[in-house]
Amino acid sequence: LRTLAEGMLLASGNDAANAAAIKISGSLKEFAELMNKRAKEMGLESTSFETPSGLDGKNHFSTAYDMAILAKNALKNPDFAAICREKSLRAEFGNPPYSRVITNHNRLLKTFDGATGVKTGFTKKAGRCLVSSAEREGVSLICVTLGCPDDWNYHTALYEEYFGKLKSVTFENPAGKIEIPVCGGTEKTVFAVPKKVSVSLFEGEAEKIKTVISKPPFLFAPVEKGDIVGKVLFYLDDMLVAETPLLAENNVETISGNKDFWNNIKDIF
Repeated sequence: LRTLAEGMLLASGNDAANAAAIKISGSLKEFAELMNKRAKEMGLESTSFETPSGLDGKNHFSTAYDMAILAKNALKNPDFAAICREKSLRAEFGNPPYSRVITNHNRLLKTFDGATGVKTGFTKKAGRCLVSSAEREGVSLICVTLGCPDDWNYHTALYEEYFGKLKSVTFENPAGKIEIPVCGGTEKTVFAVPKKVSVSLFEGEAEKIKTVISKPPFLFAPVEKGDIVGKVLFYLDDMLVAETPLLAENNVETISGNKDFWNNIKDIF
């Protein structure tokens, strides 16, 4: 199945897509039903799948926006992401099986610095279609064009434009000093500070960042200065864009006396 996926993603193997569909669901029709079920789960409101290969069908259609959402979800799969970014690879198949090199049809992987995928497409009715992705400065962008004769240059121009709009924003002390109770320590609490972090954002996004502090309800002594005792997460809408560790700012030694230890725990709870 992985070899079939390689044939689909690099060389647009329609036969590979159909073979995989039949292996998984028993028929092309049943696999298309599975595709539409998954599309609904992803919120692809303007998409209907009829053919596993993507060839023309009466009830086979989508939009650039839906294809972008599909690509975003697909790239979360590490196997998919690894295959579609390969310029070429060696695969073994056939009867009897033999090894051959498959070249990726996605020209951007060779011509655009930072390109990571995803898939080319063409039919006479749909024209040249391209779903691409690229990454720079820790930011991933997805671009989709349908029926675009000059797709390589169009995608390149869009990436250059929008990557050029990224600005590095540094959060020096995003959460301030945070106090965490300590059990069995010479001090009842330890202070923690977040490590400085820089994030590449578009204009106006810094003001929309939401900070979430993740820390334990208490720590057990000993605690050493510099220990990681939690983390701070940065969200843009519902998307995690960065995180940084919370570091202990001071040492807390362990109480040696048994009585003092339990009195300390009582104070915390």
